[in-house]
Amino acid sequence: MNKILIILLALCLNLISIQVLAKTNTTPATKTTLETISLSIPKMSCPACPIIVKKALKKVSGVTKVTTDLVKQNATVTFDPKKTDKDKIKEATKNAGFPSSVIAEDSDKL
Repeated sequence: MNKILIILLALCLNLISIQVLAKTNTTPATKTTLETISLSIPKMSCPACPIIVKKALKKVSGVTKVTTDLVKQNATVTFDPKKTDKDKIKEATKNAGFPSSVIAEDSDKL
């Protein structure tokens, strides 16, 4: 009887160690390439404008970061090009009442 209990205990410990290894031995995450664009938005003229633009841009699927600047009348948008593109981003500002144009582009490896 003791031998059976020892064998069962050994099997349980072996299964537990396999499960722990399976959870900790994951494949490394693939690097995502994000793009960043700067938009000129000349119709931003009051303190509420950048808030409206930022909200519209954050609703676009794939957009990960948005900063707006009322004084410079621009926005900087970081996004996943697999989920969205520059045209959809520009369309979002246009639909919010603030047509925009791309003034700078950059891509980052994360």
